[in-house]
Amino acid sequence: MEEGTQLVFECSKIRWLHFVTRACYKDKLDRFFDELEKLFAIDMQAQMARDQRRHCLRGKKATCSLPGVSQFFGERETLLVKQEFEDGRNQESTSEAAYYAGALLGLAYGDSSLVDTGSTLVALEILAAQTWWHVKAEDNLYEEEFAKDNRIVGVLWANKRDSKLWWAPATCRECRLGIQVLPLLPITETLFSDAAYVKELVEWIVPFLSSQGWKGMTYALQGIYDKKTALQNIRKLTGFDDGNSFTNLLWWIHNR
Repeated sequence: MEEGTQLVFECSKIRWLHFVTRACYKDKLDRFFDELEKLFAIDMQAQMARDQRRHCLRGKKATCSLPGVSQFFGERETLLVKQEFEDGRNQESTSEAAYYAGALLGLAYGDSSLVDTGSTLVALEILAAQTWWHVKAEDNLYEEEFAKDNRIVGVLWANKRDSKLWWAPATCRECRLGIQVLPLLPITETLFSDAAYVKELVEWIVPFLSSQGWKGMTYALQGIYDKKTALQNIRKLTGFDDGNSFTNLLWWIHNR
């Protein structure tokens, strides 16, 4: 397949324009991600080292120590990389990647290299999420029965896809949506930029809503295509997820 998918989006001062062919998704794209993550780690390490030197010079001793980026990556990816599974690597939540934060950190420090690397990685992460996690019957990506019964994937493996999560059954639809949304950020509107799909997703979940925290995530997406109803629903909430708040939801709705 030579035809690719073009993704263009803007968030604050960051702009992304990337062209990625689906033909290179497997080995080639895996290697590409590995190289980009190395660059991302190098940029982060350099920025942290500069920060360290500033703090050390202000103190009495110049013996400050800072854990390496590789240590952070190693701890975060223990389950995915070090533990072997019959069906290969897996990923559950697509919305918690650190790349967006890395790009914003680059903006804050005026580090264009970190902005470029972080924004490239987050663009690819979003493209992958929209391709493999967002289930659309018309895409013919998954078999007809699965596409009919599901609107979002739970856990994606190298060799299979799961409706369930590591910590919740497939019947907990609100859990599946919530873990692909949190934390609710400006970049969320790019991750869920297809309003028609978002409407299908929300309508697929609403009859099964029970948790106040997960309701907040669902109503946030509802605000993409029906701001008035979403705001009414949000004002009735009595609790919020740890990665969200009433203030955050009001900000989100009034910025639609």
